[in-house]
Amino acid sequence: MLVANRTYLSPGIMDVVVKDYVRPPAHADSPSSSNLTVRESEVLQLVAEGYSTSQIAKSLYLSIKTIETHRQNLMAKNQCERHRRLTKYAIRRD
Repeated sequence: MLVANRTYLSPGIMDVVVKDYVRPPAHADSPSSSNLTVRESEVLQLVAEGYSTSQIAKSLYLSIKTIETHRQNLMAKNQCERHRRLTKYAIRRD
């Protein structure tokens, strides 16, 4: 979330991000990370900016279900088992 040009992360997300800086993920250089569609890249960027699924849907004029599908595809392509991992990946990629 951005407030007054500062980035704030929840404690759960911050823990994942800090742990990843100490130990980079094995899939960081995975070729799958370059196989994103334009729409997946847009969704990933908004995830990195801290937008919720419903906010992303409104921003891109898509349904919540469509955004959930894009998030699931992103998680599969980048071997992320949880939404927090996808958020961490999005922030690092940004």
